[in-house]
Amino acid sequence: MPTSRICNIGACFTDLIAYGPRMPKPGETVHGTKFSTGFGGKGANQAVQAARLGAEVMMISKVGDDKFGDDTLHNFEQQGVDAQHVTRATNVASGVAPITVDETTGQNSIIIIPGALDTLSAADAEAARAEIRGCCLLMAQLEAPLGATLAALSVAREEGVTTLLNTAPARQLPDQIWPLCDIICPNEPELRELTGLPTGTEEEVAAAAQELLKKGAGKVLVTLGERGCALFTPGAEPLFALARAAEARDTTGAG
Repeated sequence: MPTSRICNIGACFTDLIAYGPRMPKPGETVHGTKFSTGFGGKGANQAVQAARLGAEVMMISKVGDDKFGDDTLHNFEQQGVDAQHVTRATNVASGVAPITVDETTGQNSIIIIPGALDTLSAADAEAARAEIRGCCLLMAQLEAPLGATLAALSVAREEGVTTLLNTAPARQLPDQIWPLCDIICPNEPELRELTGLPTGTEEEVAAAAQELLKKGAGKVLVTLGERGCALFTPGAEPLFALARAAEARDTTGAG
């Protein structure tokens, strides 16, 4: 088994990015300073980042039979990501994500329109079983349909492949998902959404993470923004790692 081959199941979107001096208020029009398009989706972001770090990466996703789909597949080819399991949905537009970026703070707001991604199914995950078997890690997020994500996690578990679930965007999840995940990676708001517990302090984060461990997750890695991250493992002391100070310029794709 190649030690660095990774499978990612998730979203491929085209980002439509508007930059301005601040976020508009409801009903308000604000003059922007710049517009650009880019490739995104949490799954695609992870896949490309892993490829740039030297991993061999394959992607499972859906795009539409349109220019955005053409461009996405071409970009994967340029980035060295295996897209044989990024298939096309007919008569459905590719997914897009209009994004507004506050140039003063670097913060953003995003609306995702999944489009073709909503047609990704458990059958697509099963069709990639042989390729998943050859991976050391399967990564997933929560932008793709949950049935497809659960199926991919199940296939990976059956084939002995390590699994990592990034729980963004946060949603209520069935209990069956936790034992399928070797690593759960939420941020603080997501951890609060998943457990219904407060996460304002390190003690509260630890208590909420323990709830996910009790449900069967192998490990819980919580990102804490400017405070760094924390790793929780059954039977071990929590490990908190501080983040280096940095000036945020644009947080798009950073989650």
